[in-house]
Amino acid sequence: SVLREYENGCRTVGEEELANARRLSDACFHPDTGEKIFLPLRMSCIVPVNMVMDSLMLSARTPLGHVAAQWTNQTYNALHYWANRNATNEEPVQRVIQAYFGATAAATAAAVGLNAFVTNPIIRRTVPFFAVAAADVLNLGIMRQNEYMQGVNVRTEDGDILGRSRVAGAHAVG
Repeated sequence: SVLREYENGCRTVGEEELANARRLSDACFHPDTGEKIFLPLRMSCIVPVNMVMDSLMLSARTPLGHVAAQWTNQTYNALHYWANRNATNEEPVQRVIQAYFGATAAATAAAVGLNAFVTNPIIRRTVPFFAVAAADVLNLGIMRQNEYMQGVNVRTEDGDILGRSRVAGAHAVG
């Protein structure tokens, strides 16, 4: 690749070409592991994939349909979160599984429960939003808690680790 050849001193490139190569690399490769991120799990695919997921959740009409839609959405979310995780804080597999099942249970319970009680058809259209919000709060709290508790690595522009920061971890989570 252009970027690798430039970094190894094998190639001279202009600023614009180098910036474009870095943008492409940042979009396709995990910053901590260097592994290529599977296309549907990249940040650039979150909107198109979620358009499909949103359509699926909004079109669900039966309890089984709501469960299937929420399960599919939470499975995608879990895979997306894992592919784009902060790999400097390794998460135990047990915690990832706990977050996945917790989020899936929260989303399906909220979707099925709210649809059973809400009778207004306009308000009923908002049920998937509340189901996903409930799941995301639970999932985010479990999956990203190490970034709050232990912090994340803070690096120089050259990539040298300066130390760990809980404040930077909190900012990373949002």
